[in-house]
Amino acid sequence: MSVETDASGSVSALTAAVGEAVGVAAIVLSAQGRRIERDEDVQGLSEGDVLRAEVGLTDMQLERVRDPVRCLDPRSIAEVKAWRNPPRVVLDVFFAVAILSSFHGPYSTPDVPEGEGLRRNQELWRLLRHGMLADTHAFHTTLLDIDVAGIPADRVRTVERMFLRDKNFTPFNLAGVSPSTVASLCQWVHAVHALHRELFADSGTSLV
Repeated sequence: MSVETDASGSVSALTAAVGEAVGVAAIVLSAQGRRIERDEDVQGLSEGDVLRAEVGLTDMQLERVRDPVRCLDPRSIAEVKAWRNPPRVVLDVFFAVAILSSFHGPYSTPDVPEGEGLRRNQELWRLLRHGMLADTHAFHTTLLDIDVAGIPADRVRTVERMFLRDKNFTPFNLAGVSPSTVASLCQWVHAVHALHRELFADSGTSLV
């Protein structure tokens, strides 16, 4: 093989390498440009707004979750709060709401008291009344304003495991409980769970 041929081959290889490098650089710059545009687009938005945009959450889906609690008022919540020994299913509804909403609200999820039966239920109800339900106005506002798409996935799974597999945990079975607050809150729990399944089950996206 001649020297000229070797030189020609080297030049061709060098030219191809440079072209490949330029192509890679162009791709990188393009990606950086898209990232900069996205960063500029999300400036001033909350993390919840960004998440909703990324998963494609629509206003209609949000309203489907908010509707059950929109009709509530602090007085009806306070009426339930005044109960001394609510039925177990009512206690379950409020505990499920606490698990889902406490990451956003000015309260924490109470630890499940030790023991069983009536004494355990009374203690859990006391913790809920003095925690989540201490300020019924703030509690109602939390449910209306909560970033439902941002509720951590592990909390949704916990509620599904603890409550939603129970056939009695339905708004229909609670329809006879007065006031209708309990049935509305149960419907809210189901709506949050359904929304998460709709948004994330197929994509496998994991929430915060």
